[in-house]
Amino acid sequence: MTQFVSARRKVERAKEHIANIETIISTVPSAYEPRIEKDPKTGNQTVAYGVPEAFFERVRLDLAVVIGDAAHNLRTALDHAWIETLTRHAPGALSDSNSFPIRKERTKVEDALNGIKHHITNPALVKRIVSDIQPYLGGNVYIVGLHYLDIADKHQMLLRTLHVGWVEGIVVEDENGNEVRGGTWVTTQPGPYHVDFGRNIHIKKKGKQSFQVMFGKIEGADMFDMAEVPSTLRELCSVVEHVITELESL
Repeated sequence: MTQFVSARRKVERAKEHIANIETIISTVPSAYEPRIEKDPKTGNQTVAYGVPEAFFERVRLDLAVVIGDAAHNLRTALDHAWIETLTRHAPGALSDSNSFPIRKERTKVEDALNGIKHHITNPALVKRIVSDIQPYLGGNVYIVGLHYLDIADKHQMLLRTLHVGWVEGIVVEDENGNEVRGGTWVTTQPGPYHVDFGRNIHIKKKGKQSFQVMFGKIEGADMFDMAEVPSTLRELCSVVEHVITELESL
């Protein structure tokens, strides 16, 4: 049976958080569906859409907490796997300050491993970290990005997220009976917004609103700028699981 139980449990906990994130995001379009409005003075019709700013701020706070929890569990999973690895292959190097070595530069990762080299009983360990797992820029940038996501969340909630909303599937009919289909431009700002039509245009379908949440600018995690949050976190789960497997197979 695998001995990397705690590391894998941390990953499973992160997946639970990601599922929660996806649930929160999925509720937004249904909470504020596009609606048809009519100007009583002009008779012009409007498709109103978008998430009111006050509602979005509540969603953003909820998401920030759960995103931070997911990132922290994944980063902690690497530390748990590292402790297990040292216990097996470098027990003399164990201390209260051990953490999985992640640096911006490869040489810095090598420097971090120098202190444990004379304790290592498996010579393949250093190669596995430096050449295979590559936890540095120019290597596995996802691991580096995860590290800085976790650092950012320790100082403040991960509020640097952007929401992207749009409506697709609008169907209108003009005065000649011609049917026209379309949608709205993508916007990163909270709504509501209005798509105006003339009085002689019949709105047959108001369309469906879509909503995504993406990472904004986070220091050290530039590789995630404008990346969709749930899919990025799921990719990070896969990366962390791969690292655990690499360490476990030594």
